[in-house]
Amino acid sequence: MRVAYELGATVVRPGQTLVLCTPHQMSTAEADQMKARLREKLPGVELVLLTGVTQALVYEPDEIRAADT
Repeated sequence: MRVAYELGATVVRPGQTLVLCTPHQMSTAEADQMKARLREKLPGVELVLLTGVTQALVYEPDEIRAADT
């Protein structure tokens, strides 16, 4: 399986968690390979891979957003 990575203007910093969603179903081995490649490019970023959906976002549990206040 060939997967193209596109995050557009999303900035991910060490210490953040990247929740990566893909519409493709994949085996555990394929998911592990994808995460290994991303870890090389994004050191210090926690990765969560969800299959069967099409969004990617950065989750920061300690961040308070103006919309939440």
